[in-house]
Amino acid sequence: MFPRFTTGLIMTTDQHDLFIKFLKLKPPVFKGTKSEDAYDFLVDCHELLHKMDIVERFSVEFVTY
Repeated sequence: MFPRFTTGLIMTTDQHDLFIKFLKLKPPVFKGTKSEDAYDFLVDCHELLHKMDIVERFSVEFVTY
């Protein structure tokens, strides 16, 4: 488990391992500039999460890192 200094544990070791695998896929980064398309960002992230078969479990947590 990995500690969060203010509220306790934020994810289990298994979740952390999945998160590291997700990051190795180099997910897109959304910075909110006018030239960026939020929909494309969400679709790209969804595709990565789908490849890992974790869309339902970790989509919000991983995309908002």
